[in-house]
Amino acid sequence: MAGRVHLVLDGGIIATALLFVGWAVGLHDVSGQTQIDQPAKVLVLAYPAADVVLLTLVGVAIPRVVGPARLAFALLFAGIFCQPAG
Repeated sequence: MAGRVHLVLDGGIIATALLFVGWAVGLHDVSGQTQIDQPAKVLVLAYPAADVVLLTLVGVAIPRVVGPARLAFALLFAGIFCQPAG
């Protein structure tokens, strides 16, 4: 039980950090655009939110993976992180 709580807290910390970085880098500009209607704005914000979820899952999994798969997970994390936004 303690391991699961630790995992959830780690994931929450990673997701919060990624959300703050994403908001500072460009999500704030996207959400403030008045030229797009509300459904389009939700869709535009959903893609970066999905990236935050993916980065959180991979970021939490990296310390738990052993062997050569750890390098693959680290490269996956770096690839998702470096993916251009649009």
